[in-house]
Amino acid sequence: MEVLAIDNDLSLRLITEADDEKYITLIYENSERLEDSFEFLLSKVLSDYCWAYAEAVARFNQDDDYFNYLLYQDNSALPVGNISIQQIAEDKSSCNLAFFIDEEATQQGLGTRMLQKIVAFCFEQIGVSKIFMRVPLTNVAAKRTLEKVNFKQEALFQEEIKTFEGKYIDVEYYGLLREEYQLA
Repeated sequence: MEVLAIDNDLSLRLITEADDEKYITLIYENSERLEDSFEFLLSKVLSDYCWAYAEAVARFNQDDDYFNYLLYQDNSALPVGNISIQQIAEDKSSCNLAFFIDEEATQQGLGTRMLQKIVAFCFEQIGVSKIFMRVPLTNVAAKRTLEKVNFKQEALFQEEIKTFEGKYIDVEYYGLLREEYQLA
């Protein structure tokens, strides 16, 4: 099991098949908050296919072009967040991130610490040149977290993503270049 230690009380663990129930539960318990940002994820988890989806995530984690981690605090048995590295370009030029923190664990700086570790992993281990993330305009907390880690708002796209309820919403694209990361 691949573990990325953030510090003494926080770690990221690559999702395995043994984590299926924890992963599904974390998403389910935060589903209302995730409706605007994670339509695809919710469409799988809130369906009859949730267990097959969780198993697929664990299998995808065995490849070199997808990483999905659960965030654990103080050696807790239950995760307090999730972050995935997706859409890693074949030439390693870029990748996309998606993350959330459990509602009960917000406003503790966990998202910032988790994102800092994953950014370092993306640039130093995977070797990408750019990391990007798309964020609904209403997700102020995610935008603030990205800005704390030096991501810059690059573009606004109207009606870019479809929510779980089928409504199209505007998103902002945030990006971080390797050069900007190295200067921070």
